[in-house]
Amino acid sequence: MVLRDNYCPVSKGWCSAWSAAWPAPRSFGRTWEVDTAIVDPWVVLLVPIPLVLAAFCACYLPVSRAANVDPNVALRQRRRIERDRQWSV
Repeated sequence: MVLRDNYCPVSKGWCSAWSAAWPAPRSFGRTWEVDTAIVDPWVVLLVPIPLVLAAFCACYLPVSRAANVDPNVALRQRRRIERDRQWSV
């Protein structure tokens, strides 16, 4: 559930990047005098892989760490912090 919620911005960014990048080579290809392919398939396939892996790590690692914490211990720690704040003011 958390991964699905966090991958929503990743997928929206990927779709918006594709929609912006698709016409770019055709428009720049007219102005550049370089003989290259309009869309290089290796770049299209390999560039998103590290980005998706980074998004997965950014989503999964904090969630897995938080899943290992006992809720009672976390609530006790929160109450202790709030109590210490009241005394320090």
